[in-house]
Amino acid sequence: MKMMAQYPEESTDKVDGPKDAHLGKTGGVYYALADISLTDQPMTSQDGPHVWRSSNGTDWEYLGDTGGNPCPKVPKSLIKVWGVTCN
Repeated sequence: MKMMAQYPEESTDKVDGPKDAHLGKTGGVYYALADISLTDQPMTSQDGPHVWRSSNGTDWEYLGDTGGNPCPKVPKSLIKVWGVTCN
């Protein structure tokens, strides 16, 4: 996972989350939106939520941290259904 690549000294057992997760499918593509952080890296909980995408619902690509604005990375139809706010 790209987030973990930024913290090579960490292990996945220190991942806190997902929290406030949303999952949906539009145009044949799945999207997931959730808050995650590393328990011993407080800075990792500053932004978010994080976004993932999958063409089959099994193999997920990490699209990154949204910096508080998921709208550029998630289709508008899902943003509306999820009731998520855009900045």
